[in-house]
Amino acid sequence: MAPVPKSILAMGGTAAAACLAGAIFVAWSLSSPSPSPVAPPRLMAAPVTPAAAPQAAIPAPPPPSFDVARVEATGEAVVAGRAPPNAAVALLDNGVKIADGKADANGQFVILPPRLTPGDHALSLRADGVDSAQTVAMAVPKTPGGTALAALAEPNRPTRLLSGAPRLDAAHPVAIASAEAGEDGAFFASGAAAPGASLRLYLNNAFVAPVTASPDGEWSLKINRGMAPGHYDIRADVVAPAKDEVIARAEAPFDYPATLASESAPRVQVAAATPGQAVVEEIQSVTVVRGDSLWRISRHVLGHGARYTQIYEANASQIRDPNKIWPGQVFVAPRTQTN
Repeated sequence: MAPVPKSILAMGGTAAAACLAGAIFVAWSLSSPSPSPVAPPRLMAAPVTPAAAPQAAIPAPPPPSFDVARVEATGEAVVAGRAPPNAAVALLDNGVKIADGKADANGQFVILPPRLTPGDHALSLRADGVDSAQTVAMAVPKTPGGTALAALAEPNRPTRLLSGAPRLDAAHPVAIASAEAGEDGAFFASGAAAPGASLRLYLNNAFVAPVTASPDGEWSLKINRGMAPGHYDIRADVVAPAKDEVIARAEAPFDYPATLASESAPRVQVAAATPGQAVVEEIQSVTVVRGDSLWRISRHVLGHGARYTQIYEANASQIRDPNKIWPGQVFVAPRTQTN
């Protein structure tokens, strides 16, 4: 140990001890090496797992559809149509399977069901768990000599006869084949005429729309909105364009049910008209209630009471006296006749 300086020893005990401690601290500070700088810890990035690629949605198989549906008066029937390739196809009658078949590699199938019993049948298809949007109504006559009918129905389109269509001849060149009510005031009708024939269609003697028969000799009418509940007479006139005169006429009665009419329902989307089809967005019809008059109905439907004569003339088959109308009658406002 190095000798203690006399100057320190000459100090009192406390002061000497303090100086000695200070000397030792200074000596240690000078002899102790400076600590090496500590590097900050390295942060390790967590491994990134690549996100799984989204799987493409598998499109649902298309629903099966009818191409051919025919029935004889004896109940023998044949059904043909399309489905996904190689799919098992079931033919249902009112939801109960009555026959089955299998589509080929092109998706075509033919089914021969057991003989149908007399009466009405509602046929549909099911393939790969998917039901057809179409249905076929078949009517087998209950009495000998009756006519068997098969009609194709699909959403938002007029019913189309597939077999049992009315036969036309020189005495009957136009016919009304079907009439049916749709939801929310919609209405569908179909018929037959000579290919290319010009027709005018009427409800309760009020003009509704013109139509030209398709090359297959078919015509149809689709009204998207406006039918009031009640009784209607449907009329189809064949017109000679050159003379603008009626050369043939077909008529049929029809009752529109109250459960399907709705004045406040939204409008049905309009499908594009096909050859032989007339599409009317909306008609104006009204069911007479107690206290009504033609003047009052005209003011409500046509905007002016003085135009009541137009409603009277359009519905003359129902109105014998314009001052006397009866609750329950259905009047249709006329539209401009254009071809």
